Amino acid sequence: MFSRFNQFSEIYQKLDKYFQASIISSEELMNNILKYLDEYEKCQRGQHSLIIHGDPVFTNIVLPSDGRIIFLDMRGILGTQLTLQGDINYDLAKIYQSLIGSDFVLLNKFHLVSSSTVQTYLSQLIQTFQHFISTEYSNLINFDDIQMITAHLYFSSIPLHEDFEHQIQFYELAAKLYHGMIFNEY
Repeated sequence: MFSRFNQFSEIYQKLDKYFQASIISSEELMNNILKYLDEYEKCQRGQHSLIIHGDPVFTNIVLPSDGRIIFLDMRGILGTQLTLQGDINYDLAKIYQSLIGSDFVLLNKFHLVSSSTVQTYLSQLIQTFQHFISTEYSNLINFDDIQMITAHLYFSSIPLHEDFEHQIQFYELAAKLYHGMIFNEY
């Protein structure tokens, strides 16, 4: 993440200039995410699974009328090694990424996220997701880890999007997740 930050420093500087210190700076956000993820790895909080998808965002899931669930675009790589294994927290973070707004950004509908109807709907989905995690994974999964991995996903994906409005929105989502996790508000 640090090398990507340096490689695309102009993008992050442009975001810092845009926000004019109204939210956490990109360097501070990156350093805090990296610090958290270093501790995550050091404490071995990752949850190994023999099979993960690698990118189960909603745009990679098809629900045909026959009730099946079809997952598209499996990543199947860990570092440079081809594998189906990985950290289940990563898959859960990718799902959470969809639940809190990434698909709205990609569809240029991010303005809808602030509407009360969408907020109510997303809040219910997030509660269902959290209940699923607590039921299926009991004490194995720390939701703070899911939130910080999701913040990392948003932050590190910013340079992948040429549209400055998308970059702004992904940055806002990363900062909001970080802030909410630190202050227990998200």
